[in-house]
Amino acid sequence: MGKILTLFLFLGATVWAHAQHSDSLSVLKDWQVKGLAESARRINDPFQTKIYLEEWYRRHPESRKAAVQLGKAYLKTREYRKAEALFEKTYQEDPRQHLEAQYYLAQTQKIFGQYEEALEHFHILRARYRRIGDRSINRDRIDREMEGCLLGIAARDTVVTTEVYPLGASINQESMTFGPLLISDEEFIYGTITDDSPSAIHLDQPYAPSRQFFKAQKTEEDWQGNRTTEAPFTNAELFDTGRGTFSVDMQRFYSTQCFIDHKGKRICHIYVSHLTEGTWSAPQALDKNVNHPRYTSAQPAVGTLFNTSMEVLYFVSDRPGGAGGMDIWFSVYNKRNEQYKKAENAGVFINTSGDEVTPFFDLPSHRLYFSSNGWPAYGGFDIFYASGSMVTWDPPVNIGVPVNSSFDDLDYVKNWSGQFGLFVTNRPKTGRVTAGTSPDHIFAFKETESPRVLITGQLIKEDRFAEELLDKRLVRPMLADSLKDVLSHKTVSIEMIKNSESSVFLHEVTTNEDGRFEVWVDPGMDYKISVADTSLLERSFSVSTRNMDDEKTVEMETVSLNTIPQKAIVIDNIYYEFDRTELTQEAKAALDTTLYETLIKYPHIQVEISAHTDNKGNASYNQRLSEQRAANVVKHLVAAGISRSRLSAKGYGQDRPIAPNQHPDGSDNPEGRQQNRRTEFTILSMD
Repeated sequence: MGKILTLFLFLGATVWAHAQHSDSLSVLKDWQVKGLAESARRINDPFQTKIYLEEWYRRHPESRKAAVQLGKAYLKTREYRKAEALFEKTYQEDPRQHLEAQYYLAQTQKIFGQYEEALEHFHILRARYRRIGDRSINRDRIDREMEGCLLGIAARDTVVTTEVYPLGASINQESMTFGPLLISDEEFIYGTITDDSPSAIHLDQPYAPSRQFFKAQKTEEDWQGNRTTEAPFTNAELFDTGRGTFSVDMQRFYSTQCFIDHKGKRICHIYVSHLTEGTWSAPQALDKNVNHPRYTSAQPAVGTLFNTSMEVLYFVSDRPGGAGGMDIWFSVYNKRNEQYKKAENAGVFINTSGDEVTPFFDLPSHRLYFSSNGWPAYGGFDIFYASGSMVTWDPPVNIGVPVNSSFDDLDYVKNWSGQFGLFVTNRPKTGRVTAGTSPDHIFAFKETESPRVLITGQLIKEDRFAEELLDKRLVRPMLADSLKDVLSHKTVSIEMIKNSESSVFLHEVTTNEDGRFEVWVDPGMDYKISVADTSLLERSFSVSTRNMDDEKTVEMETVSLNTIPQKAIVIDNIYYEFDRTELTQEAKAALDTTLYETLIKYPHIQVEISAHTDNKGNASYNQRLSEQRAANVVKHLVAAGISRSRLSAKGYGQDRPIAPNQHPDGSDNPEGRQQNRRTEFTILSMD
């Protein structure tokens, strides 16, 4: 076992040395060439794999296995014409036997948009799939390829309302670009390979990183890109960077840092920077609950959960326990204790035996966008979205043309309105495929029609509780501007109502100085908007974007929210027989139409029921009398269905008069005594 391990370590260490000197390959023995190719394949380096397989196939042109392996390497390096020619040659040598070559030939034809030809091959393969040597090519995989062909054929008649175009040469140069992150409609961060990157990687020397963060800014003419040193977009000295995302509250920035290990395998880990008092901390690697020491964790995206104190960190990993290839994983982050739970696989409702990569969580729609070559696609990687979170997902949806193409389409992001976004693709800019293909470059898209609805309004608060309780006027007078108490700088959260029993938290915004807010949402849905203010009795209200026709804005003007009363509220018409504690029928009816209805309307409030007397009689007697009367009010409400835990009874006797019991001349004041003989309630708290 020790000898085998040593051999593979040696092979891995020599991959890059031989790759730069193709003449030296001719002096290697067969077992060395084959071993180097296998070593490169194991570390997932298709470019080195291709070099050694080309040499192996040159020596053994009769080998069908070598031809298929080399063709697959060409697919990964995107040399599609070479791959097509090799698969076609191998397949035609024996069409009934070379089924694996036929499968990859059909895949290549899909990339060229030759859907009818590819579909014919897949129909044959579907009937013969048990005879294919590669067990990963099963009936389900073939069915998805066929579905992708049908998508491509149908797309030819699709009416396109989206404009797609490549960004200029300032950003898309000769090297690949990747990982766009929109900061605003005029600025985004992305990654690219630097001009001073090394031409070769030598494992016996410190790794020299080549991928770094760049910033793009929009000008009147075009987008302009430049290398950035601005925190938190930190370019590391020893690691590749260039890809990251912010937390929902913008207080953390997650980035990917990559290196080449001693075996020549590329491994990436996720780092986080924290914003504290306006300064970003240095990136720190996340713990083993997220980062696996021997496998990649990369391409972070952040989504929301039902609880605003938590968020979900989605990322891509090839660690054991996945569905196959690269999978989407997630870890739940708790803001209160700043802990990340152990990562879990996002499940087979979203991951396939292929690769799922470049996740992006769109907060207004609560959708996870990602790229996959395992779901039905037009060609290579297509962009999909799935509604849900963690392991619960609706079936993924292909977002369609023109963003998706028969080539690889990745790294999809869009702004809050959904009208502008970016993605990465290797499609030819000229529309024609030559011997090679374009490197990954950033394209933009614009929607000609607004896909989302803007909800806007001003939030104010007023104390109208007693008014609603006592006279129940349905129409309230408008407040004068001078009386408005605006809710400025308040956190406003928005939830999507899924059904009568559940909702999904989307995201938060903050009101401005005038109490105004704006949120982008999807049409055809119901929403609940909530305000974080403990002084409010009403902290949420409903908004619907259904039946809006062509309107794209919901202007709510002024939204007035009821505050918690700061004083006790007297319940009128609560009578007792003289010197008795039992409620009269009239008193019970008054409670049922006032306090009971209030407790039903606001199921989260806890109240104190208090009873008071005038000063006739003994003070201690009046105290006991008031306590019993308050207890009987609570007893009646509990019998009506109100939880006892929400109610407390308190008797104050004659200690808290609200009117004089005597006139200034010492004579009796019946009106004052009647006001003092009262039952009232106070809102103590909200659960």
